[in-house]
Amino acid sequence: MKRYAGRGSSSSTLLIGVAVVALAAAVAVSGVVRSRQARNESAAAAGLQAINAAQNVYVMTHDEFATLQQLVDDGLLDDAFRSTPAGYEYSVTLQADRDYLATAEAPDGRYDFYSTSDYVVRFSTDPERAPMGRAGQPVR
Repeated sequence: MKRYAGRGSSSSTLLIGVAVVALAAAVAVSGVVRSRQARNESAAAAGLQAINAAQNVYVMTHDEFATLQQLVDDGLLDDAFRSTPAGYEYSVTLQADRDYLATAEAPDGRYDFYSTSDYVVRFSTDPERAPMGRAGQPVR
């Protein structure tokens, strides 16, 4: 009976090659997901800054802060704020002490953000919705 040296080694090499390619694809996909999350988080912080700027103009004109709807209706914010730009839902709640709370919440994202009339954008005060040790801290 004849023996063929090396028989079966090509299938092992193929399996190892497939595993390496699959691992590289998984790493690339996770990098893309993290990059998209970071881009969306930056967009959310920028969205809150836009809300703060719009509130600044509105309060100078009307002597009070506005709801998100009022800011859009007055043309101070783009109509996109009514939907979920970059996967974030924006809201503005008027406070009894002539203040407001603007939030950007990501139903499918990692972090939520908020801002008030001090115009500082902060991470959520919920430790589950902020980077470790940064709950309620300003975004840098």
